[in-house]
Amino acid sequence: MDYFSTLAEVADSLKAEYSKGLENWENSPFTWLHSLPSRTLGKLGEHLACQLLRKIAPRDWEFRWPSGTPYYDILAIGPNCKIRLEVKFSTLWRTGVYKFQQLRDQPYDLLICLGLSPQEAHLWVFSKNEAFHYATPQHGGKEGEDTYWLSFPPGELQEYGGKLEAGIERLIQYFK
Repeated sequence: MDYFSTLAEVADSLKAEYSKGLENWENSPFTWLHSLPSRTLGKLGEHLACQLLRKIAPRDWEFRWPSGTPYYDILAIGPNCKIRLEVKFSTLWRTGVYKFQQLRDQPYDLLICLGLSPQEAHLWVFSKNEAFHYATPQHGGKEGEDTYWLSFPPGELQEYGGKLEAGIERLIQYFK
């Protein structure tokens, strides 16, 4: 018996069930994201946010990767001000929500949630307290007490952003 062929046949029979919702991504400029592992997606989200910030923020602001700290992702340095930014990234889930995972109570000032759907991008900006107001525990048990997530559809929490343009407008307010 050719076990590899048998496994491939079983996988092919399950493909339609597990690919539901992904057909929307076929013509998306972000299709390639679905081939990346979760950990890589998180790092990509940080890079996307940092590069976006460098393009949209006033010229007197600088954005750096902090060295030696796991507590925030980007350090924004402006005139007489530093802002510690945590970035969470999600693609749109099949259920129509974004899930920004592994949220922890660490020393950062703002949480940027960047979400990509097949043909739209969304961005929300929360203070840490605002984020934890909406966050729910991500895991059960004692070992999961330190991680939370934010889960909501693209149209919710518009006071913190929403569509990419609205999120950027909110974010830029912090750099004035």
